[in-house]
Amino acid sequence: MKKDDKIHRIFFGMAMDGFHASDLKKVLYRQKHNLLSLPVQLCTTIDDCNRITKSSPISIVDPSQTVEQSLRLMKTCDLALFDLSISHWHYVGCICEMMNAVYLNIPIVGYFRRSALQYRTYIQYYIKWRANTYREIQECIIGALHLTNIY
Repeated sequence: MKKDDKIHRIFFGMAMDGFHASDLKKVLYRQKHNLLSLPVQLCTTIDDCNRITKSSPISIVDPSQTVEQSLRLMKTCDLALFDLSISHWHYVGCICEMMNAVYLNIPIVGYFRRSALQYRTYIQYYIKWRANTYREIQECIIGALHLTNIY
């Protein structure tokens, strides 16, 4: 990659409620590692988990601060990537963040890993880029951001 090439910022959303910070960081690390070959920077509110011990589950102290921080972060991004791979999970926060992306006209990539959630009517309508593997995530990002000369 040349120095003058743009680094695209990607908002990353995933299930957080009730999970331990260490588990969330593992998912974040896998996603970051998967995207190393692309000119992208993964941006997430999960980074705030540094203040939470590895053994404690995530708990939101101030919901308004969390939501507003998420919206501010998303406004700085070129694309939104949501990990929706846990079957039978509600993803309330992710769904709200997706609507923010829609209103901000930010393309959305959804990672489902074969979850039936990808077949829901509203998911199919709002998420044009759907992936079931990490390789497919890369392909969706390349397509959504119109990246060329990647490989």
